[in-house]
Amino acid sequence: FAFAIFLFRQSFIVVNAIRQTSQLSPALMMPMWIPNVGVTIGLFLGLIRLVQSLIIKIKEIKNYRPESGVAK
Repeated sequence: FAFAIFLFRQSFIVVNAIRQTSQLSPALMMPMWIPNVGVTIGLFLGLIRLVQSLIIKIKEIKNYRPESGVAK
């Protein structure tokens, strides 16, 4: 979890650095921060899914009944 947060933070820093340099792609002359922001968005969505998964696992652990061996 901490590593995913670290990657998200670093990708945000890189995108901001590229944005400040006004770097353009050679073929399309498009600002390079636009395609690179896709990595940051993907990491953010991955973090949301990770938190969602953790919440589901915690709920399963809370609802676990040792006598039957299954969750409610």
